[in-house]
Amino acid sequence: MNRILVICATWGEIEAFMAKEEFRQKGDIFCGEYKGKELSVASTGVGPLRSAVEIMRLAAEIEPDLIVQAGFAGCYRLSELSVGDNVVVSHEREADLGIFTPEGFNPLWKIDFGQDSLTGRNGFMACPEAELIRASGMREVKSNTVCCAGADFIPSDDAEIENMEGAALFRVGLRQHIPFVELRTVSNAVGDRQSWNIALARERVADSLTRFLKTL
Repeated sequence: MNRILVICATWGEIEAFMAKEEFRQKGDIFCGEYKGKELSVASTGVGPLRSAVEIMRLAAEIEPDLIVQAGFAGCYRLSELSVGDNVVVSHEREADLGIFTPEGFNPLWKIDFGQDSLTGRNGFMACPEAELIRASGMREVKSNTVCCAGADFIPSDDAEIENMEGAALFRVGLRQHIPFVELRTVSNAVGDRQSWNIALARERVADSLTRFLKTL
């Protein structure tokens, strides 16, 4: 894997990592080298739709051997995670995609349209890069991708974290057969605005990326 694309939703999430390495700017992409590997870093914007479009564009332009997504996530109360924890995502799903009925929210994975070959049990897509996940040495988690962070109707009893872009990476990687890994750092507890610690999360994202890249 000689050509690596690192993506984030916002530059603020990986600015501590960027400050530790040397990059040259080429349009909206920052290019550099890490231990003999070509490294391209780009921001995809917030949300699954924008991210999917940008990941497709970047993949076509750079033709990466591996896409690494890094950034913040909120942790759910039952996850036993804390702010600053680094995790690697093994499963993602589009958690707030669905239909409201008189009985409440009905997620799309419970509605059989027969159109999605990527999702499995409870709507999760699985990352096939088992060796890279194990090599990261980080805790494996399941994640909800959401458009509305902290929404109380989102099912969270079988996921540890939520973010706003992970499912886009999974869909593009799986459909285009591009190896990918999603690294997340807990920046807050979902629903608790007092728990945010962005400064700590930035430093931990940098640690997570550096640690992972050393395993390649």
